[in-house]
Amino acid sequence: MNEITKEFDIKKAQDNLATLINCWEPFQFIMISDSYVYGVVQTAHSEPNDATIYQIDNNGEVMGQMVLVGGTHNSAYGVKTVDGKDYIYAPIHTSSGNKVVYKFKFTDGSKITEKSPEAEKLGDFGQKKSLNISISNEDVFTFTLLTDNTATVMKFTLSDFEKGATDSTIKFDVGNKTYGYLQGYAGFGDKVYIAIGPGGTATDPVSKCYLHTHSLVDGSLYDKQWISWGSDDELGKPFNQYREPEGMDFFVSKTGEPVLVQTVFTGGNSGDGKTVKRRNKLYTITNLDNSDDFTNKFSRKRPASAMLYEGELHGNDNSIVYLPRDIANFESIVVAWMHGDGVRRQATFRVRALEEYPRVDLSNVVLQSDGSITVYYFIVEFTTSKMRISSSRARKMKATGWDSLVEPYANSIVLSVEGYHLR
Repeated sequence: MNEITKEFDIKKAQDNLATLINCWEPFQFIMISDSYVYGVVQTAHSEPNDATIYQIDNNGEVMGQMVLVGGTHNSAYGVKTVDGKDYIYAPIHTSSGNKVVYKFKFTDGSKITEKSPEAEKLGDFGQKKSLNISISNEDVFTFTLLTDNTATVMKFTLSDFEKGATDSTIKFDVGNKTYGYLQGYAGFGDKVYIAIGPGGTATDPVSKCYLHTHSLVDGSLYDKQWISWGSDDELGKPFNQYREPEGMDFFVSKTGEPVLVQTVFTGGNSGDGKTVKRRNKLYTITNLDNSDDFTNKFSRKRPASAMLYEGELHGNDNSIVYLPRDIANFESIVVAWMHGDGVRRQATFRVRALEEYPRVDLSNVVLQSDGSITVYYFIVEFTTSKMRISSSRARKMKATGWDSLVEPYANSIVLSVEGYHLR
């Protein structure tokens, strides 16, 4: 028997981190258009419920979002770019209880329901536990699941699918795999790819998720691989050890070859409820020399720096300042400050060093115009996305000796904090 050649070797994917998404919400599924990645979030398992679709640019930043009323937790959506506009193909859990496919243009800030005039109704797939859609080139791949876990995959032409087709001559039962943890679905050419099983947790860190590859020629199981990557987040360690695959889609390379892209969510929260972490990571999975196409397309314009704070935080201010991002997203931060002499100063601090010792010393000795010396003691603490004044005081030395101690000292001021070298 000839050995099967794997197009997608997951063991190689762990080194192919393509993009970090700056979105706190855990994606359930992703879509990739000509210009954007779309992440779908629907955390409530009950149906119907609202799903949020996030539009992500090539820096990993959220550019917009819209709401789909009746969006389901365990369903993948498709996307197609037409004349520079992205159209979403999504199943809605309708008021009748059926899963019905609707087509609509992504519009930032909008809300789509089954009655929205801008949503075009396509096929009614009836009462299904789950309906998943994947679009590659001009092909549409569907995966339906009944309550008894009967699973069926079908392939349509995009033209037929838009006419409302719900049945196809290319149709196979792919068996009962206990689809309680459907983590991703995508199709390309004559195969479909189904990720099934829970990811690792704090109490059970070993992933139990597998990628099943089925042939659309005869429905047979072509390949099965263990999905084990995603053990680290951008800090090198997850907050709570969650390592869950969350959605997949295909990116077509310049040569027309497929690159499978898998999302991993590392979960957790920082405790303050306000930290923005790059928790969703996109990995490319391919043995072909084309994964750089995706990496370059969606990462090449990553900004060199980001302003985290700009203002005047005085030394006598005891409040906590919340930064828009965790400093751990950066290799270093540059802090600018001044004292009572009105001179702007700045210094660079390595973030990894701050993880163990979070306080930075912004103290200075200043020679005044009258010949006296003022010692400014100014300590600022950075923890995740929080900044606060730890200590601020000043003392002036004259020829006759020290003046009285002033504490806290308002004329020591943090002016700005900027992050550099995004991890």
